[in-house]
Amino acid sequence: RGPTVCWALTPPPMSKFCHVCTRRNPAGDVLAGCVHLHQSVKSCRKAICQGCFRKYNLGDFQEAKNGGQWACSHCTGTCPPLSHCLQYMKVNMEIKKKKEEMKRIGL
Repeated sequence: RGPTVCWALTPPPMSKFCHVCTRRNPAGDVLAGCVHLHQSVKSCRKAICQGCFRKYNLGDFQEAKNGGQWACSHCTGTCPPLSHCLQYMKVNMEIKKKKEEMKRIGL
């Protein structure tokens, strides 16, 4: 077993997957991380690939990649329709509906 990592002292790394298309480094693109990555109050690990930046017009990819003041679409509440968080929320809503239906019919 390896050493214990204390997240209070070691900030979590940026995600290796694009928040929008969910692919890991698609087509060799570099990922740009959110400006909130290492902030203590609102830490955000989300990253978006260059392809999704272009496709959804999310701003200047080069500036975001090079540490600019770019906040990700999740933090600004503007995620594209196929982004990971919206798909996850949709699946959770379907599961909740099924559970409520099962409870209603007594199973």
